[in-house]
Amino acid sequence: MVIRRYRSIDGQRDLHTFFEEGLFSKRLTEFKDENEGVLENFEREGGLAGALAAEAGMKRRRSDQEIKKATDDEWLEGLGEYHNNARKQHFANCWRLGTDEKDRIWKTYTRDEDMVQGCAIETTVGKFLASLPVHPLNSEYDESDPGELFESPEWNLALQNPNCDIKVGTCRYQKRWKDESYQPGGWPAAVAFFKGEDFEIENEFRLVFNPYSANRILDCDLKGIPITPAPDTTEKWKKFVAATKYLANKIIMAPNSGDTEREKVLDWLAEFGLDVNTSSSSDIELVESSACTSQCSTHTYLAELGGNANYDQSDQHLSDVSDEFIAKRDWDDWPIIDIVFLHTDQAGGIIEGYWHQNDESAFELSEYGHPFQRVWVARFQNQGKKRETWRNDNAKEFDNEQGQRALSFADVDEC
Repeated sequence: MVIRRYRSIDGQRDLHTFFEEGLFSKRLTEFKDENEGVLENFEREGGLAGALAAEAGMKRRRSDQEIKKATDDEWLEGLGEYHNNARKQHFANCWRLGTDEKDRIWKTYTRDEDMVQGCAIETTVGKFLASLPVHPLNSEYDESDPGELFESPEWNLALQNPNCDIKVGTCRYQKRWKDESYQPGGWPAAVAFFKGEDFEIENEFRLVFNPYSANRILDCDLKGIPITPAPDTTEKWKKFVAATKYLANKIIMAPNSGDTEREKVLDWLAEFGLDVNTSSSSDIELVESSACTSQCSTHTYLAELGGNANYDQSDQHLSDVSDEFIAKRDWDDWPIIDIVFLHTDQAGGIIEGYWHQNDESAFELSEYGHPFQRVWVARFQNQGKKRETWRNDNAKEFDNEQGQRALSFADVDEC
C-alpha cells in the first residue's frame, strides 16, 4: 500500500522536521473537520447504553451506593463529552493512500495555490510500520501517582509501551445523513478514524496515538454515563520519534516546480546525509509529478484506493470500484492493472488498483497486502482480460469458511 505525505518546501524546516525529528502529529481537536470522530446520531447507541448501565450497576453494588440510572438526556450529553475528551487525548500523523495526484491535495497540503513550492514524500505501509519503535526505552517509566492520568514522554512512545495506545489504519468517511452511518462508540481510538464525506478525497492513512494512560476503553460513572479524563493541556502538536530518515522511497516534486526547486531539495537532502539519484543503491529517488505527463519513466506504476466509504460493506460497491479502476486508464499506456481486495473483520473491505507501465509488472502478486489482512489479487491486461489471481492464506481460510470467493473478480483458480 503506497502512502504519501505532502510537504511545503518554502523553507528547509518543512523537510528537516520529517527527516531529522520524526512524525509530527496534530491533536484531533485541531483538524478542520469539527465533527471528526463525533457520533452524528447518539440515539443509535442503545446497545452501548445498555452495556454501560449494566457495568454501572455492578459498580454501584460494589460501592454500596444508592444512585439512580442516568436519564436519556444525561447519557447522551455524557457520550458527547466522552467523544470530545477522547479527541483531546489523541494525536494523528496523516498520509494519503495511493499515487493519484489531485490539485486540491497539492494546494491544501503544501499551502501553495501555484503548486510550485511543494513535494510529496512516498513510502509504503510496510516500511512505515517497520519505522515505528517497538520497545520503549524504559518499559517501567511512570511518574504518576496511582489513579492519575499519566502521560508517556515522546522519547518513550513505542508500540509495546503499556502506558500509551497506538493504532494505524485508513479513515472511513461518513455519509452522516444516512441511517447506516455508524461508528464504534466503545473504543476511544475509533474516533480518530471516522470523518465526514466532504473529506473523502483525502484517502487518509493515519498513525494515531494516545500518550495518556487512562483512556484505553470506554468507562462509565455510577449512573452509567460514559466518562473519560481529558488532559489538562493546550498542546496542539506532539512528535512521534520514528526512523524517518530512511523511510522514504521517493520524493515527488509539485507539478509546477522547476529546476530551482529541485536543486533546493537535493541540497537539503544532502545536508540530511541522504544519497539521492547518484547510484543504483540510492537512499531515495527525486522524481517529477505524474501530473506533468501521461506517462514518464520515473513512475513505473500508479496506485489508487477505493471503497473506504463503503459503510454497508456491500460486495456490489466494491465490485463497482473494481470495474471503474479497470476502465479508467488507456491500456496502451498502462498495459497491466492489478486489483487488490483487502479485508479485515475490524475494518471491512477496500480496493486498491495498481497500473503498471510495462508489460512486466513492478510487483509479484504475493507482494500485496499484509499478513494481518485477507488479500485477494487479480491481474488484468489486454483490454481487461484476466491473466492470473492470487490470495493469501487468510483469504483462503475465509473462502473455505464462506464456501465462496469474496469477490467476483477472484472466482477463478490461481494460475
